[in-house]
Amino acid sequence: DIDHHREAYKKLKCQLERKVKEVEGELALQRQELLLEFDTEMKKREHEFHLQMNEMNTVVLSHELKVKMLLKELEIMKAGTLTATESLHTAETKIQELEDQ
Repeated sequence: DIDHHREAYKKLKCQLERKVKEVEGELALQRQELLLEFDTEMKKREHEFHLQMNEMNTVVLSHELKVKMLLKELEIMKAGTLTATESLHTAETKIQELEDQ
């Protein structure tokens, strides 16, 4: 009877050890799958982040170009105003000279 119990115990022990190894294998596989999913998701998010960053850089560069253009236009307008003021002053001087004659 003891031999029968010992044999049943050994059989149960082997079955449990096999089951533990099987579960450990499944857990290792699940771990690998989760790591792969995580890695894939991280790469996807990094890609999306880089796309957004590129879009923002494009907007910033566009605004910087607009500012440069506006500054150039302002510079041209100031130069034009100065030229017009000088021309007006010259014309007024000529008019005054003609009136004085």
